[in-house]
Amino acid sequence: HNGSPTVAIRSEQWEVLHVYHVGQNGAVWGPQAAGRFPNGSVNGLFEAWLTLRPDTIQLTPAPEEIRFPAPRFQDGQTYYDMVEHSLESRSALPIMRIDEETRTIWLPWPPGAEDPLPVSPEAESAARYRFVTPDGSDAGPEEQETADRPMTALPTMIEWPEPFRVLFPALTSPDDLYAQALMVAIAERSQDDLPGALREGRTAADEFLSNGETTVRQGWLEPIIAAEGRSGALFAVETQYSLSADSLEAGVSTPAWRSVLDRPMPIRRAWGVAGLLWALLLDQLESRQLYRHCERCSRPLQGRSNKRFCNRSDNLDCYRGQRREARRKQRERQRPR
Repeated sequence: HNGSPTVAIRSEQWEVLHVYHVGQNGAVWGPQAAGRFPNGSVNGLFEAWLTLRPDTIQLTPAPEEIRFPAPRFQDGQTYYDMVEHSLESRSALPIMRIDEETRTIWLPWPPGAEDPLPVSPEAESAARYRFVTPDGSDAGPEEQETADRPMTALPTMIEWPEPFRVLFPALTSPDDLYAQALMVAIAERSQDDLPGALREGRTAADEFLSNGETTVRQGWLEPIIAAEGRSGALFAVETQYSLSADSLEAGVSTPAWRSVLDRPMPIRRAWGVAGLLWALLLDQLESRQLYRHCERCSRPLQGRSNKRFCNRSDNLDCYRGQRREARRKQRERQRPR
């Protein structure tokens, strides 16, 4: 309006689009950032993503309806009512193999090499597959099955472990599982081939990232306030821009401060949670932070470049296992021969 450019963005949830700014310190500024991001920061988030264990990720049947609070405006006030919304399209994983003896099914994702990569799994899978509901009945498009393209599929919903349970939207798709596996592979490649890993990462992340612009206040100052408080932000402004004031509130009301804080600031814009994680991967690869793995459990290691095994903070179970093995070897050495 009034000459200001606008853009329509399809949200991950029902007409909800959250915008967050991540500062150089890793702190996040945005709506309820402290409750959505661990400690209000992205620090350690990508390491947790790389080390996700498959047994902590649950696939459950997707519901036919979901309940959520919807805004209602009345007499100048905003109220929220719980409403039910039918899911016309749901993430579907194709059932490629069934072992009736062990009651096991195989749900591959992404599709086979001969198939185009999905763009919108919820919509495309709904159009392509015939759903199998929990009661065994079929639902969805009545398309003919072929020998090389089975049409039966299971509508699924992913339940993530912490710290991703709150971060991901309710209807996250199987593509996020595929992205996690791809990021792990690229991180592992960086150990021996950093340039190749960086090229592969940039290509894979291209659909999730774009160049953007914000202001110094939003992209630099607000994350500092979120992490260090107003006194810390006041000190940061004085140090970075040689601007002084009795308080942060007094400073931002002056023309000198506003001329600095309103300056445009280039940013890397990430779309969705997967986009944020791709951006964090590229940040680390571009800063030449190579990923090393524990020689015992193969989990990624952070910290000293000469580390060979997990410490307590990397993986407590692996660390305890190392201690048990060390004690066992010591007892064997002490046995009389």
